[in-house]
Amino acid sequence: MLTIDHLHAESPSWQTAYALALCSDLASEPAEAITHVVTESWAFSSCEPFAVGSLRGFVASDTSTCVVSFASALPIVSWITELELKDLRRPYGTVHKGLYHAWETARDQILGALSDRTAQRLYYTGHGVGGAVASIAIADVAWLGLPTATERGTVAAYTFGQPGVGRSDFVHYVAHEMPGDVFRVVMAGDELTHLPPTFRQAGQLLPISTSGEASAPDTETLRTSAWSPDDLTELQEMLTTPSPVYARSQLPRVVDGARIDPIAQASLEALAPGLNYNRLSGYTSVLRRLALQDVFIDGSLDVARQLRSNDTAEYAQAPFSYNEEVTPLLLRLRSADWSPPAGLVVHSQVGTFVTGEGDYSQVASLRSDPNVLSIEASRDAGPWECIDSVPFVRATDVHAPPLAETGSEATVGVIDTGVDVLHEAFLDAEGTSRILAVWDQGGVPDIHWRTPKDLYPEVFTKDYGVLYDGKLISAMVAGALDPPERLRDPGPSSDGTPTPGHGTHVASIAAGRTVGAFAGGVAPDAGIIAVIPRPSIAIDPTHPNPKSIGYSVSHVDALDFLRSAAAAPQIGGGRPIAVNVSQGMNAGAHDGLSTLEAAFDELSQQGRRPGFVIVKSAGNEGDANSHAEVEVMHGGIVEISWSSRNAFRPRDYFEFWYEEWLDLRFELVGPGGEVSAMVSAGKPVVQSDLNGNRCSLRLNQFHPDCGDHQLQLIIVPGDNPIRSGTWRLRIVGDSALARDRIVHGWVERDHSRAVQFLTGDSSASTVTIPGTAKHVITVSACAAAEPLRAPSFSSRGLTRDGRAKPDLCAPGEMVTAAASNSGDSRATVAMPGTSMAAPHVTGAIALAMSRRRKSGRSQLNSNQILSALRRTARHGLGAHHPAFGFGALDVAAFLKVAEDIQ
Repeated sequence: MLTIDHLHAESPSWQTAYALALCSDLASEPAEAITHVVTESWAFSSCEPFAVGSLRGFVASDTSTCVVSFASALPIVSWITELELKDLRRPYGTVHKGLYHAWETARDQILGALSDRTAQRLYYTGHGVGGAVASIAIADVAWLGLPTATERGTVAAYTFGQPGVGRSDFVHYVAHEMPGDVFRVVMAGDELTHLPPTFRQAGQLLPISTSGEASAPDTETLRTSAWSPDDLTELQEMLTTPSPVYARSQLPRVVDGARIDPIAQASLEALAPGLNYNRLSGYTSVLRRLALQDVFIDGSLDVARQLRSNDTAEYAQAPFSYNEEVTPLLLRLRSADWSPPAGLVVHSQVGTFVTGEGDYSQVASLRSDPNVLSIEASRDAGPWECIDSVPFVRATDVHAPPLAETGSEATVGVIDTGVDVLHEAFLDAEGTSRILAVWDQGGVPDIHWRTPKDLYPEVFTKDYGVLYDGKLISAMVAGALDPPERLRDPGPSSDGTPTPGHGTHVASIAAGRTVGAFAGGVAPDAGIIAVIPRPSIAIDPTHPNPKSIGYSVSHVDALDFLRSAAAAPQIGGGRPIAVNVSQGMNAGAHDGLSTLEAAFDELSQQGRRPGFVIVKSAGNEGDANSHAEVEVMHGGIVEISWSSRNAFRPRDYFEFWYEEWLDLRFELVGPGGEVSAMVSAGKPVVQSDLNGNRCSLRLNQFHPDCGDHQLQLIIVPGDNPIRSGTWRLRIVGDSALARDRIVHGWVERDHSRAVQFLTGDSSASTVTIPGTAKHVITVSACAAAEPLRAPSFSSRGLTRDGRAKPDLCAPGEMVTAAASNSGDSRATVAMPGTSMAAPHVTGAIALAMSRRRKSGRSQLNSNQILSALRRTARHGLGAHHPAFGFGALDVAAFLKVAEDIQ
């Protein structure tokens, strides 16, 4: 672990901040878990947990270091109502009375634990309310002049997401008069740090951003949530008056003592998105990346204390197997100021995220590059997540006067199987194509067809595939040029017979005009830019991270392309763009912190980029049994089981995720009772042959994305195809004292659907990645009828970290829209799936964008649009439902709110 070694630094460092963030996280765990981790894992000589009133925490000591860590048992959004919002005069300044009393109730017990310490370093730490108490504690102990404060070497406090704690006199005392240093780490966008409005935070500000940088916009004034009122006093009133979560939905306010029901907690956080940034998991994820830079907070290099060698291995990416052939890569950098090694082909760089392709030698160079934090092979995605719907969402009300809005001043981006350029649904009233461009990532450039970079070098860096611009597409529509087959969207087929294309269907729902039997889409006059993802390529079947240019790399490249294309005068005319994404994946922690999710969020600048919004279908995993969960037992054995059908496939790939405080061992049991070797922290990689199947288990502790543990399991054919029957993962709970003892498992999907879990609630937490990203708008399916009904296939929330996803629902049950590659250029077909639901929302966003552009008003960003969609959804009443989100899309109500946002 990083903790002990990096509490010994002589100067403030990100390593120290990260170590104390882990201490802050541990403070809210049960006493038994705290003691076990502090003394066994972190090797402190003593640990004294405390729980007094609403305050929790511990005092940990060894011969050189002592840590006092605070946490609050109150939920992050209710502490204002539970504590006294009054001033209290102290000799060191005026502080928040309720926070001081929380410290006062535990002071004697904590001082008793500190009374006989000999350590030369004393740290106070805490997150949220715990951080505010820590800042009062260090000042109070210093003023009291107790031996624990006067006979010392280093005394410091590090707080994370600290709310207001005192008045200006207290802030001045902490900054200028108090012996010892107080640092407050604040995430850009964390609105809880602004509350209560009349109180101020204490300590030196250390701003960080979700993209992993040690600098950010001014977090004292940054506003991220458009739904939140214009001034913080109103935001406080929102939190202190009965929330619609409780007042309307009758959800329980308190469960298990003082803890809010997770659905209610997620609902309130989703309605005020800035509260999401206060989650400690987000802080630790960023601090972990900063800690690996070995840089002091003042910018000087930490030469004296490098990471221990075993810690470095702990954070290395999972072993990367590759062939001599070029491999698609997704990189995460420590700094955006980076030069690639010779020979590496870079497709896109979005902040600290890079896509590209490299061979063995380039991967080796990347491994030795200190600025490269992680290297991932691009992952495979699963199957595509497949005329009453438009009136049902009230889009026809918007098309008609007085609004008469049809989206002509906005663009719809579609990342899908393609768009049939000859279908009449994509023409305008004069018969001209509204398809502005199609980038076929799998196209082969030649003398006639050019890459994006070749065609528009001033706009694009993508030097692969073929770009068909508006001129070429217009020539195809006019009959002067034959369209390539891929531009007819033939769609997938199992027997060689083309089937109606998924992308054409999706694009027409979002932006198709009325033609023939098709009643028209939501934004029938919007421009359209499409990307056909590059197809998967052959991969090493033993690879622990299945790669595919068809998702991780292709989709980041596609989004970067769409953003540039929409802004380019010669393509999109500088119009805003709403992007529809229809394909997802199960591999990942489902917590918004994976490299792919973070890259999606970075493309929208954490939801703050005006006029660029990403919409994702929730997935069709609701009844696919692709998720499992089980509660482990301390000193006991539990199992996760799944059935395997007799269907040939090249691999079964599983990921299992669990909290960092758990210490577990795993073994795989085959259908015939064969048992693999045991994988554990001491033996993190095992490979076994179970009756002709090659099985690999790899335990990645403290995963660099989120800090939790990940078990990867791959089963591939050996002498025999993957065996049918029941497989079991046996889990031994060596230490399972933590509050969250759930192990979540996901199997990556394929078209055969050969694997189905038999353990736990398989429908929960089935939203596919990147629909779990924090700033992607995620849409589940409903029937186009009252009362609302969710089809069984539609994926359900919450995310693994308890956030509210999906965001809303829209019709996705047998929606009739355009059919591709037919002799009839007006053909229609009915399809089910959340892929049919998402483009309703994409089209609605295009309408709002178009309306604001026509009126000359600034474009909204994704955070603002998401808040407006959630608050105007029908039947939601402010409460989140795992299947329906915040309710069904209401285009007319959404446009009214979106138009009123300043």
